[in-house]
Amino acid sequence: MSDEKEDWNFSLDDEAPAKKKKKKITNKPLLKNSKKEVKIDLDAGSVPRRKSRRQMAREEGGTSIKDRDIVDPAPNWKRGIAFIIDLSLLIVIVAAGQAGVVFYPEFGETFKTILGPEIINSIPLDIGGIAIALVIHFLIVVIPQASTQKSLGKKILKLKIIGTLKVKAPLGVIIIREYFAKPIAIISVIGIVMIPLNRRRRGLHDYISGTVVLDNS
Repeated sequence: MSDEKEDWNFSLDDEAPAKKKKKKITNKPLLKNSKKEVKIDLDAGSVPRRKSRRQMAREEGGTSIKDRDIVDPAPNWKRGIAFIIDLSLLIVIVAAGQAGVVFYPEFGETFKTILGPEIINSIPLDIGGIAIALVIHFLIVVIPQASTQKSLGKKILKLKIIGTLKVKAPLGVIIIREYFAKPIAIISVIGIVMIPLNRRRRGLHDYISGTVVLDNS
């Protein structure tokens, strides 16, 4: 056997491999974008104005919130003057109808046949003239009133009729108000007298037809 010993090297290598440097992650694009200023246009005209409760109530047609009035019912004196104006117009229309029957005497013959001579003789005006007056009144008063919610008197005094179920009172409501409810209120007298006695100043014809008259000035 050979006496020669193999050299065994048990020394550790002191030189450790160099550590890799970690790269710093920087989100430059994100940081760059985050620094951008966002410009907000604060133009006064672009900001919607807040509506008052009164204005919203007028647009919606309501008259109160929790039993508190938020719109103005028509003043008694304005309603009185508007009534006089409308009554004067009605008298002119009736006179025009009576004058018109002279030119169209056959217009009321049908009504005379239906109603009979007893009823016809009890009416102080010519039934044909009344029929002509109704047609004129419907065309120049009722239809425009259903469209604008104002009669001639209410337009002059800046009053407006609204419905309690719908903001804009439809044609049917105006017909009931003018041809049925209003005559009952006038004949009963109390139907007109009760207007200044209640908070919303509604007459009997307003309760029957479901309307309210507001001050639209």
